[in-house]
Amino acid sequence: MNVAFDIDFTITRFPKFFKSAIRMLDGFILTSFVREVGGKEKNIRYRVKQLRKLGIKGGDFRILAVAPGESQEDFAKAKADMCTRLGVDIIFEDDPVYIRECSKVCEVIQVGRSKEVW
Repeated sequence: MNVAFDIDFTITRFPKFFKSAIRMLDGFILTSFVREVGGKEKNIRYRVKQLRKLGIKGGDFRILAVAPGESQEDFAKAKADMCTRLGVDIIFEDDPVYIRECSKVCEVIQVGRSKEVW
């Protein structure tokens, strides 16, 4: 079974739980980035640092994938596409727009309370 995890407001909301879950499930970590803000490589370095601060190291997960986009809809569609390409069965996600898109291709476990769309 392939399990994926969002970072912001998901892993960051419950880092101890997700640190254990990611290790146990050998999960994927999926996130997104704005093309104009440093590009993919800079974003990956930032996310790796962010995960280390939460106690999650590179060996704890299989893939850290970032999806480019210009808008929240773009990001959500790119994340859903990544779920399809990686064969993700379940994703832990907090954002209603991402949940809507990802639920078209896999099961979604909503983390936290629904919040306003950006």
